[in-house]
Amino acid sequence: MMTSEHIAELKRRLPLPRYFMAMGYEPKSKGKYFLMHCPFSIEYGRPRFRIYLESFECRGCGKRGDLLDAHQELEGMRREQAYEDLCSMAGFNNSRSTALIPGAPVDITTLREIRRSR
Repeated sequence: MMTSEHIAELKRRLPLPRYFMAMGYEPKSKGKYFLMHCPFSIEYGRPRFRIYLESFECRGCGKRGDLLDAHQELEGMRREQAYEDLCSMAGFNNSRSTALIPGAPVDITTLREIRRSR
């Protein structure tokens, strides 16, 4: 089940910069945030997409959100499916009753590898 505690733990274990790197993007560290071109819109010139540990915002197109919002938008899926994909990506047991085990090791893999193994 997707509870607020599970979502908070998932966000803690899979920070947004790490998620975007696993998705094949190359965000550049700028101190308190990471910067890259917006994956949701066409952007010319300097990158304006800021990635923080738990949120993102584009100063070009105005999109903003969290880990689930990013995955949901990039992959075109419902929030529940995005949650399940992210649990798989972070190496969590994906059963509904024990989706997250506090303190368990995290082995981030790419979504492409997960889908190949299904």
